[in-house]
Amino acid sequence: MHQFEVVQMLMIETARYDDMYLRPYVTSFDQQISNQMIEATEHGSNVNPITLAQSASAFLQPSSTPTGSANIANGFSEKRLSFMMEIRDLNVGGLSGGNRYILTGYTDHLGISALTGQQHIDPNMLMYFNNMFVLRDTIIATPMGKSMTTNLAQSRHILHNTGSGDYFQQVPKQYTMRPEDIMAVLDFDTNPIMDEFRNGNVYDSRSMLSGVTTSDRRKEARPMYLNETIRSVQSAEAQTDSYGNQDENSLWSHARDSLREDSISTSKFFSTLSGTTNYHQQGCVTYRELHNILPDLDHKAEVIMSGPAQQSKEYLPGQGEAWAGSSLETIASTILQQLVPGIMTDCLMLEIGFRATNDTIGGQDDVVIYHHRGFSNGIDYSKYMIHFIDRIKREILWDISKAGHMSYSVDVHINLLFESAFNISINGQPFVYYASPAFCDGLYAPILSNDLMTLENMANDVGNMIHNISGDYNRMTVGNESAQMNQRSPIIDPYNSTL
Repeated sequence: MHQFEVVQMLMIETARYDDMYLRPYVTSFDQQISNQMIEATEHGSNVNPITLAQSASAFLQPSSTPTGSANIANGFSEKRLSFMMEIRDLNVGGLSGGNRYILTGYTDHLGISALTGQQHIDPNMLMYFNNMFVLRDTIIATPMGKSMTTNLAQSRHILHNTGSGDYFQQVPKQYTMRPEDIMAVLDFDTNPIMDEFRNGNVYDSRSMLSGVTTSDRRKEARPMYLNETIRSVQSAEAQTDSYGNQDENSLWSHARDSLREDSISTSKFFSTLSGTTNYHQQGCVTYRELHNILPDLDHKAEVIMSGPAQQSKEYLPGQGEAWAGSSLETIASTILQQLVPGIMTDCLMLEIGFRATNDTIGGQDDVVIYHHRGFSNGIDYSKYMIHFIDRIKREILWDISKAGHMSYSVDVHINLLFESAFNISINGQPFVYYASPAFCDGLYAPILSNDLMTLENMANDVGNMIHNISGDYNRMTVGNESAQMNQRSPIIDPYNSTL
């Protein structure tokens, strides 16, 4: 069995929250967006997250209305603990300082009692994981001696359908809509072997969320989502050309292979956890089960309970605007809620506070960071702040302002271990306040849907989009931009009018 050392374990009493809802990505694809993508990527020859940023915001939007409720153990109005646990893999040698896993999540209830003046943790309290960050520490020999560098190797949402491990409970189906899931749908829809199954209303279950799976948080950002999708098809097209096998089904299948997310079992920690518990089926473990593989957990656990001062300031259900609406402020807050945390983790930040507005001379976006806290001490965050502001402007604020056609002012504070708070005004209207539990944002990630048709429609639009900007771009001319949008043609020559 692998040995792990608990570096720290922080547990924080949470507030109570309003109900949260699923607002998955939905696609909008027309001739205008197609032309925008073709021009931005130079007919598919210059595909990267920067060139795709604006068109990705137009192509992928959160659903304007909720498609269903997000579910959490005992409901969002339940008091519970959020936690951050840092552990180190001790079975790594050589010039590596080892991999540090930073795991964040939440419990099913507030399982803390204070008997005889001491805090006791309920051993049967259920622990749910929401994020897994892997920090790679490398020891480098320098003329001044050995030094250690730290890189973020992985940033993953840990997804599970709450209650899916309970065979006595009817759980609504959920589907993942990661880039690999889009390719799985296209593969299934174009595979002639599957004709009989499709005619019999049999669906591909590869995208159905059951058990535990992961989603790369970087790929959930809209520009990166499209970048990975398009480039996987371009790579698959080159591969199928090399082998002389150019049917569309093979193309989608090869693209999906390159997009496959790592299984949760590839993590040494979760492999150990799944080998000794029912974690993979249940999506959670008890504190006792976690303690069994981390014997020093009790000694490292620090529990922070809310005192009277904190309780007087904490959020109460109904205090802010409900997330079920479809106002401009709700959509803008949803975009911020879904996308800012991914940019934060890319910048090694656990907490951020910033204000932004385009109510300025010239209407330019102005962003001011007034607070930040990172994963590690001793890191110069100045370059990360520049990167953060640049991406916020390019990937989010451009969309909220609808390319500068609307004015906005926002105050955003996100603590990945606790909550997200948004105070937002659109077009000079009064500020509207929203709050959400950031510690469980995997339950309402934008790549989750409870509707199979949302996934099918997205796959269809992605297929049409790729036909227009991917493939052998050397054969694409300006005249190609008027290609038909309403039906899918073979990927090898998507603009051949004789097909």
